[in-house]
Amino acid sequence: MELSVEISKNVIEEISHIIKYPINIMDRSGKILWSTDLTRIGSIHEAVKVMIAGNASSIIVNETDDYLGSKEGINLSIESEQTIIGAVGLTGPVKDVEPYGLVIKKMIEVMLHHIYLTRRINEQELDRK
Repeated sequence: MELSVEISKNVIEEISHIIKYPINIMDRSGKILWSTDLTRIGSIHEAVKVMIAGNASSIIVNETDDYLGSKEGINLSIESEQTIIGAVGLTGPVKDVEPYGLVIKKMIEVMLHHIYLTRRINEQELDRK
């Protein structure tokens, strides 16, 4: 399962009116798929690239200059079938944004699992026909 622009956009549009911190969703390559800051879409988030390359579950950016294309905040891995497929990042003081990041991460993972199960059910129904 992979993250898509469509899923990323849907999540951010649903959540951004509740959570007032900037949010980004990145794929495995560190490319920002969708963001509350539309100017960041399509750019590379170096902190996420480092996080995924190291198979880490999170990375904290303390200073905007720490990683190219990154801002102060936290980035958390998004997993599907025990594989890191991307990340969600929130900009702001880590103590403030981390709880929101954990909720968004879990929400995305649940959505992806639901999509996966729905596809399997549909495939099984097609196989029976």
